[in-house]
Amino acid sequence: MKLTSPKLSYQDSLQWEALQLWVAQLKNEIQPPEEPFTKRELEIIGLIAKGYSSYAIAHMLFISKQTVDTHRKNIYRKGSFRSVRDVVVYQLLNELQENTQRMVLR
Repeated sequence: MKLTSPKLSYQDSLQWEALQLWVAQLKNEIQPPEEPFTKRELEIIGLIAKGYSSYAIAHMLFISKQTVDTHRKNIYRKGSFRSVRDVVVYQLLNELQENTQRMVLR
């Protein structure tokens, strides 16, 4: 989906185009998972993207660190993620897509 921009100055339109190219490049790097993430995995992805450690996530969700580590392992496997960076990019792209859809529906 190509985002349309409101009337922008020349400099702002260049920045808008650069942002669209960057997002397209990230989308090519991070493919949607073949097997969907569970609700709990999506919750943990959001917390990982915010920079929380496994210990902090376990404390917040009232589960053991071992359970968080198992979810992380499944998240990396399902998403073919190689690092925390991939998890963060996935989360940012999802948030961007959700926010864009809300803007379009207004």
